[in-house]
Amino acid sequence: MEQSLANIDQVRAKIHNVFDNKVRMRAIMTAADYTEEAFSDIYVRLAYCRDEPALERIDESCILSDAEGAFRASLP
Repeated sequence: MEQSLANIDQVRAKIHNVFDNKVRMRAIMTAADYTEEAFSDIYVRLAYCRDEPALERIDESCILSDAEGAFRASLP
């Protein structure tokens, strides 16, 4: 009985962990949606200041890729 309760607690902890990660990802993506236009302007300026080539190729996919990378780096 105690073993099954321990297993239930482990499963519950895993579910909470997955839920927390999904909520965190949803919050980040919502914030990205709200700030996409403003961030696009800033992103191009930052790239220009860093002398990055091919500024014309910087688009939403580049910004989204950077946001996803930052999210993955924030995970434990």
